[in-house]
Amino acid sequence: MDGVADELVAVFASQASGGETGQAGSIRLRVTDINRPAHYGIVLRYLESLDVVERVSVIEVSSGGIVFSVQSVAGEAAVRRLIEIGNVLALSRGDEQLVYRFDQ
Repeated sequence: MDGVADELVAVFASQASGGETGQAGSIRLRVTDINRPAHYGIVLRYLESLDVVERVSVIEVSSGGIVFSVQSVAGEAAVRRLIEIGNVLALSRGDEQLVYRFDQ
């Protein structure tokens, strides 16, 4: 199963960057509608479970949501694609800052 996941990661990273591997780095994303500690745990575990993610940390907690810093080995586009195929977060806004809403 890990081999299949690794293949999917490679395909998404390649497609997202036009055929080349995406550039590793830190991505900031805000997640709204986290109303309970259990929701926070679900979101954190979900982000950490993405194959292209090395590390997740919290930058800010406010009434507007939680801002996470996501360290990725494959770039923002690959992270976005993997989040899109999941069922935990839904994209709310993706202009200057990625904003997702907790969707469970």
